[in-house]
Amino acid sequence: MKAVLGLVLPLSLCSFALQAEDINITPYIVGGEPVNVAEYPFMASLMFEYESQPGVIYPFCGGSILDSTHILTAAHCVYDVASYRIRNMKVAIEANNAQEMFAVQRVSVKNIYYPRDYNNSTLLNDVAVLELSEPLPTYSTNHKVKLSDLSEQGYRSANEKFTIIGYGRLDSNIQNADLDFLKAEVEYVNPLDCDVWTNFTTSDKQICTKGSSFDDSNLVTATCQGDSGGPLVWDNNGVKTQIGIVSFGPSICGQPNQSNGDPLAAQSVFTDVSQYADWIRKAQSGEIAATRTATDLSDSSGGTLGFGSLLSLALFSLYRRKYS
Repeated sequence: MKAVLGLVLPLSLCSFALQAEDINITPYIVGGEPVNVAEYPFMASLMFEYESQPGVIYPFCGGSILDSTHILTAAHCVYDVASYRIRNMKVAIEANNAQEMFAVQRVSVKNIYYPRDYNNSTLLNDVAVLELSEPLPTYSTNHKVKLSDLSEQGYRSANEKFTIIGYGRLDSNIQNADLDFLKAEVEYVNPLDCDVWTNFTTSDKQICTKGSSFDDSNLVTATCQGDSGGPLVWDNNGVKTQIGIVSFGPSICGQPNQSNGDPLAAQSVFTDVSQYADWIRKAQSGEIAATRTATDLSDSSGGTLGFGSLLSLALFSLYRRKYS
C-alpha cells in the first residue's frame, strides 16, 4: 500500500500518513468545484519523495509548466531548502488526484532559481523557477503555460474575474480526501487597496483577489494551504493566461476581511508574473546562476526534512504566508 504524507505543517511541525485507499491530506481550493486537469494542462504539483521511504510522497506546493524542463512556482515554496535535498523534490503533471500522482512518472528537480532580492519576511518578489533533471516524459507544447506580459494589463480592472486552481485545502481547518484538482472564481482587487495584513505591504508587483460566497459557511472562494506556487488564470479572449502565482493570504482561508468595511475584501495575494517576465526568461534559459543546486550527497536523514526547511514550511498558521 502506498501512503501520502501531508506537508502542510502546524507550528508543532507535525504531519501524518494514511494509506492510499484512505488519503486525507490538504486537498481543496476553498469553495472549489472539480475540474479535469486536462483543461489546465500547464498545472504541476510539487512534492518531496525519498528513496528511504518508498511509496510515500509529501505534496507541498503547486506550479506551472514553462517548458519540458522548467516549472514556475513561488519562491517561498523552495526558499532555504538544503541543496542536498533538492534531488528529493519531485514534480508531477497530469494528475487529477493523489492516486494519479502515484501513477504518473515524477521528475526530480536539479536547480532552483529565485530573485536575489526575494524577501521571505515580506514575500516581495515571490517567484521561482525550477530546472528539472530530465524532461517531463509526457510533455508537449500543449502543456506550456501562456504567461501575461506588460503589454497585457487588461486584467487590472474592477470586477475582472479570474480562476484559481489547485490541490489545496477546503479551508484552514478541514482536510479532505483524494487531493482532487479543483477550481473556483475570484475577482480583482487593486493591490494598493488590499493592505490588510500586518507586515505585508502589497505593491503593483502583486495582484489581489476577493472571493464570493458559495454556501452557508460564511467563507468565500479563495486559495489555501497546498495552493502556493500555483497559477492565477485569466481568460484573455479565450486563451487561458497565467497572470499570477499564489503567494499569501489571511490566516483563515476564505475568511472575509471587514477591516475596511467591505465584507468581501481581499483574501488572496499573488505575484504578478508580467513584472518578472525578463527574470523568468533568464532563469529558464540559464542566463543567471542558480540560487540552489542539487548535490550528490546522500540522504542520510531517513527522509526527514531539515529543521530549517520544516520551519519554513510550517509558518502557515500565522499569516498563511505559505499556502502550501
